[in-house]
Amino acid sequence: DLVLIRPYLFSVCWFFVSVPLIAALYKSLPAEVIYQELSQVALLILILFILNSMASTVYKFAPAEMYGIKSGILYGNLYAAAFNTLPFAIFLVLNRGINEKKMLYLGVGMVAFFVVMLSLRRTVMSLSALAILINLMTMLTRQKVKVLLVALAVLGAIGYFIYNETDFM
Repeated sequence: DLVLIRPYLFSVCWFFVSVPLIAALYKSLPAEVIYQELSQVALLILILFILNSMASTVYKFAPAEMYGIKSGILYGNLYAAAFNTLPFAIFLVLNRGINEKKMLYLGVGMVAFFVVMLSLRRTVMSLSALAILINLMTMLTRQKVKVLLVALAVLGAIGYFIYNETDFM
């Protein structure tokens, strides 16, 4: 029955088409161009995720509610595996924001991180935190230990404030 297996068939076909396509792209384009394009796409993904979360929360749209949550931050039609690309997008966006000192990338990455932390998806939360930690560790030299500690302190203070001052607790 083709109607029954159509979504799975298309997913498998896209996977097998994308593998040689990705290899051909890496051969034909320099790494800097691929990195820029990937980070721009990751930024767009995070912006769409934030806008979707905001609109879903305002209009109380959650047809696929997670954990029985019907109020607070809602995620629209996103459910389970739809969140799995977000840690990679957060990693790329924060990496470019840190390396090129772009405040837009840093701001979107941090807002997306906090929205992900409110999703209660444990794997996505831990991978997103790991993405931030790896990006912070790339900055780590003897001279920059203070910057890392200040950033972690600010991040902890913001998290503590959100936890105590909102209904999330």
